[in-house]
Amino acid sequence: MNLINEYIDESDSIPEARLKPWGIHVWAIAGYLQAYDRDVEAVANAYDIPLEAAGAAIQYYKKHKRLIDGRLAMNEEPPPLEGPLAEYIDQSWGVADARLKRYGVQVWAIIGYLKAANANEEWVAGGYEIPVEAVRAARAYYKKHKDVIDARLAMND
Repeated sequence: MNLINEYIDESDSIPEARLKPWGIHVWAIAGYLQAYDRDVEAVANAYDIPLEAAGAAIQYYKKHKRLIDGRLAMNEEPPPLEGPLAEYIDQSWGVADARLKRYGVQVWAIIGYLKAANANEEWVAGGYEIPVEAVRAARAYYKKHKDVIDARLAMND
């Protein structure tokens, strides 16, 4: 049997997939693996799971590396902002849930809107009743943090 099918619960989004029956997130195992110099046995021992289950998590991680790395990055402290990004973006909630200052709209929501509606910046600005410059700042922020925000968007699917 395929190890991913046997051990990975994909009922949540890809970045939030878990090991069944333990409920351990794949992203947590991937992060632990990096901390333990790719020692799968050390990871399995640390989580008290079979080596085969740790291997399944690693296979799943490799298959969805970009989104899971983005999810891992959500745990990191965001770097300071400068220029127009500092003027428009409030990242006190972290990169994944950064919002537009004065408007409270999350960057991931603006990017999702741009992608889903295949819309231009002016249309999105009108829909949220915010300046076009704020949408442009959200887009620039997204370009700097694409993996994290894409992982956040995937969590909505």
